[in-house]
Amino acid sequence: MQANHNPSEEHPLESQAEEYIQYTFDASPIGMILVNSEQKIVMNNQSFRSMFGYADAEISKLVINDLVPVGIRPDHSNYFEQYMRQPVARAMGEGRFLQGVKSNGNSFPVEVALTPIETSSGLHILVSIVDISERIHFEEVLTKTNQALKESNEELKQFAYVASHDLQTPLRSISGFAHFLKEDYGNLLDDKANEYIERIITSCERQRVLINDLLTYSRLENRKSSIQKSDLNQLFDEVKKSISLTIEEKKAQVFREELPVVEGDSSQLYQLLQNLIENGLKYNQQPQPIVSMTATREKENWLFTITDNGIGISLEYHNRIFEIFRRLHTQEEYSGSGIGLAICRKIVQRHHGKIWVESIPGEGSKFHFTLPFSQTNKLLNQEAS
Repeated sequence: MQANHNPSEEHPLESQAEEYIQYTFDASPIGMILVNSEQKIVMNNQSFRSMFGYADAEISKLVINDLVPVGIRPDHSNYFEQYMRQPVARAMGEGRFLQGVKSNGNSFPVEVALTPIETSSGLHILVSIVDISERIHFEEVLTKTNQALKESNEELKQFAYVASHDLQTPLRSISGFAHFLKEDYGNLLDDKANEYIERIITSCERQRVLINDLLTYSRLENRKSSIQKSDLNQLFDEVKKSISLTIEEKKAQVFREELPVVEGDSSQLYQLLQNLIENGLKYNQQPQPIVSMTATREKENWLFTITDNGIGISLEYHNRIFEIFRRLHTQEEYSGSGIGLAICRKIVQRHHGKIWVESIPGEGSKFHFTLPFSQTNKLLNQEAS
């Protein structure tokens, strides 16, 4: 008796390889089908069946056009025929926005990758399919959330600006009447009453500083930056001149190394330097306060450092000091609104830089900030040429 012929016994390695390929195909988390030149689906995997809702037996009756909406099937068929004439690999996400159609008729967005494969039975196309419904949903939610956040921020900026202006009027009245009381009736009042008047005047002044700083912070959000070449040597020297009385009173040394020309808003950069230098003088109990500024060129940025020999800052506050209204000391210890360093951070961020501090209590502080220089170099090179 002649034994039954089994081709797989003649080529056991080929049979095993095909089995491994089928296992890999089925195990893929991506929907995959193999399509022949007649657009018939000759192979599919479990991920594809789950995605489109077809049973394995149903798929043998399908062509690839059955997987797209009815309205675009003629165009899709023409596109496939053209692709088969010049087949090239196409990565996921390239090409047109596509939609698939499930077995129940519901459509959903997909991304598709195409890979031509030459086989013994002719050219086939491996089609890899990903359902991107959730991604699109999250993108839409993110877009709406960002828009809502943008509108909320705009409203908040406007509120801060208007509220600050509106607070100025009653504050001026309170302060004005307190001064009238002091000047016209101070000699008729006892020491306690005059002390109360002084407290009113002092509180009004603190509130005025707070409102003005809040307005400054609000303006940074609302106004457009005037970008130009800014010589930091000149800005540093102007700041030093404007606070010369404070420097003399404290017997301080304020100096710099050679600083670069950068591209930015000169008025904002002036304010940045002023706030950091004044902080180095204010929070300083040394017989001779020292504040210095240096610049170092890095890969894509200038790194600036303003160093002082002041009271220093505990590590736990190194990030918190840049938050708005964050104060580490009472008004009696050091006056201020708690907005100065928040303004510094906002200015640096608007110039696409970063700001941070290195400090140890009792050993002074080093405030570092970066500013990009690539655009500056381009402008300078253009002028040089």
